Amino acid sequence: MQAFEAPAVPMSTTFSAAANVADRQPVHRTSAAPWQDALFRQLTRLSAALVLALLLSIIVALGYAALPALQKFGPGFFVTNGWHRSTEP
Repeated sequence: MQAFEAPAVPMSTTFSAAANVADRQPVHRTSAAPWQDALFRQLTRLSAALVLALLLSIIVALGYAALPALQKFGPGFFVTNGWHRSTEP
């Protein structure tokens, strides 16, 4: 049984594609107008503020809905594992 030998290929042809990629210059794009950058920045900030406001409003709504349970069972409601079924409808 003969050992496998790779065909003799010159190094220049083996790595020529990689060399061509490495020699390429980056594409130069024209920069956006300053007002476009400012508009994008403000829209991004507005979106972030909107997300935070929505999150805060969800937390407030959940807290408001939980007030009757907290008033009836107290803050121990969060740390005890006993189940006290309410007798009221």
